[in-house]
Parts: sequence; C-alpha cells; structure tokens
Amino acid sequence: MKLHLILSALAASFAVVLAATPSNETTSSVLRVLDDEDEGGEDGGDGGSDTGGDDRTLQNVMSVFDYNNQYRRGSYDKVTALQGCQKENKWSEGPIAPYHEDVSFVFRGPMDIYNIAIFSTDGDRGWVAQSTYNRDSGANNMVFMNNANPQKFNGLSPQGYASADGVDFSREPVHFGGRLEDGRDPDNQWGGPGITTGAEVNIMRPDRCDDGSCDGYYDPAYGLQGWSGSKVFAAKVKMDRGGIPAIWMLNAQVIRANQYGCNCRGMADPGGCGEFDIAEAIYHGTDTLATHDYYLNLKPSANGHDTWAIRPIDGVATIVGVWDIGTGVIKVLQMSGDDFDFFDRDVVSYGEMNREVIFRQ
Repeated sequence: MKLHLILSALAASFAVVLAATPSNETTSSVLRVLDDEDEGGEDGGDGGSDTGGDDRTLQNVMSVFDYNNQYRRGSYDKVTALQGCQKENKWSEGPIAPYHEDVSFVFRGPMDIYNIAIFSTDGDRGWVAQSTYNRDSGANNMVFMNNANPQKFNGLSPQGYASADGVDFSREPVHFGGRLEDGRDPDNQWGGPGITTGAEVNIMRPDRCDDGSCDGYYDPAYGLQGWSGSKVFAAKVKMDRGGIPAIWMLNAQVIRANQYGCNCRGMADPGGCGEFDIAEAIYHGTDTLATHDYYLNLKPSANGHDTWAIRPIDGVATIVGVWDIGTGVIKVLQMSGDDFDFFDRDVVSYGEMNREVIFRQ
C-alpha cells in the first residue's frame, strides 16, 4: 500500500481515538483500518477483498469533497407528539453525529434512478450491503415512501408508501419505476413536491417501528426504520437539465414526523437532528451540484461546497456518500455510471473500501 494512504489512515484513526473515548464500533473500526493498511487485506493483496479475492477498482472518480474530520457534539429538539408539535431536548455526540442515528435518503426529480446500494460495517466481514435497488429487478430490504398520505389532512404524519412514479400514495409497497418527473406547475409557489418542484421519494427499510426501535414520534402504520451506524450510500442516476434535482439524507425522525411541518430538523441553521445534502442542484438550470451539512444546535453548522460536482445531464453518474464512525470520515464522491459495479455486490472488504472510497482524494 502506498505510504500516503497508510499515513492518512493512521492520522484519521488516531484523531478519532484522541477526540473522545471511542465506542466499541469505533475501537474495532480503528483496529481494522490499521490491520488492512498494514497487511494489505485478508488475502494478502493490496487491500484485497474479504470475499475470496473479488478485488475491484474505481475507474473514473470525477470529484471528491471531504468534510472536516472532527468529533461532533450538540443537541436538538426531538418530536415526541405530532399533535401540538411537542418536543424534548436530546443530546447527540460522536464522530459522525447525529448521522449515527437512523437516517433516510431523499430523491427529488427530475431524475432517473437506476441503482441504489447502502452498506454498513459488519464485524470481520467488511462493508455489507444492507439494502439495494435495481430499476429492473426491484428492491431488497428497501421501500419507497413519500408525503402523499391523505391522513395528513387530519393532522397525522404524511408518510406513506409511494406509487410507482413517486407522486401518489399507495397503501402497500409497490415497485418504484425509477423515474421522478419535474413539477407539473412550477409557477405555483405553494404546490410542493410534484407540483412546484420535482416529485420526491424517500427510502426506508421495510421494518416497522415498535417500542424502543425508533426514536421520536412515529405513525403506527407507516413509521419505518432507517439505516443507523456507519454507512456508505451509492446511487446510479441521471438528472435532467431543468428543475432542481437533488439527493439528500435526513435523520429518519424528520420523515417519520412531518418532513415539511413539525419535525426535529427545522430549516437552515441550526441543523437540528440533521440534514446532509449529498448532491443538490440549488438553482434551476445550473450545471453543478452542491453539498452541505446541517447538524445539531451549532450555528452556523452549514459547511460544504456549492459546486463540488457536475450535474449528470449527458450521461449517468454514481453519487456516493460516506459516514464512517471508525475513521470519522464524512465525504461525498462523484464517479462514472460504470463505477457503480464496484458497489454491485454483497460485501466490500475494509481494505478495499478504505483504498477506493473512504481515503480517496
């Protein structure tokens, strides 16, 4: 392994250790980073795979943006009841706080979505694919939701399963078709997603919340669980030239309460329970994408970059986000559409993910 990667891994790992007493996941992740960089992976290669030598390399990484590696601590107002928007203060801390809590990923059109993969760490196995979506074959451990549930007109949560085009409410999960259209009436400033702006869907795991499994308020029928702990998110997408397509991550409590009403996030600063903009076209017709991070009660909490990547208009791109407790790394990457093949498998070794994604410059 090249010396600069070894030094990067050591620096990132020891920064987390010195910042605070680490959790068990942090401790084991630090040790895995050191082992992978020292030994070159389980198969003796240069960060090889834990799955029998299925070692892959990213071919065309076009843009990378790293957030500051620092221990994060603060508080936010958790929603305990939707009626009356009742809240209580909650403390959150850690290398990627508050994103170690369960999260949801949101997509806004106009865009085509071809593939999604979400990985998390799993002991000695490596980074394991927890949930996937393929436009042709469907989803595994993932459902598509939106805010079109008509019960919202009775003061309840607007979350419900999304129709195949992401616009309407469905009582049961259906196969998402992969296409999100632009708003049908952009001049209507009060229309919301699908009318003023592009259609929106958010993804969750199909597991319903029950006592102790979800923090904050949740609807008993449509309150679902997100992805907690360390995570790597990858999506193969193509965006239209018009509109303001975007991909972002929210604390799942926001989704379970009311994304555009009573929730633990709010707007702008402070960031509350957390919003991470992965790839957002912030102006109509712009050819660039922005990333920003709003978290906890820090003001200003929003740092990032307004033009970190190019909007994938003429071809397909793979958009990646990393939130790793063990190293404290938070970053976004844009690569070619073909590079989604790197994520199209069940397990990626720690050494391989470190080399190709987490410590990629």
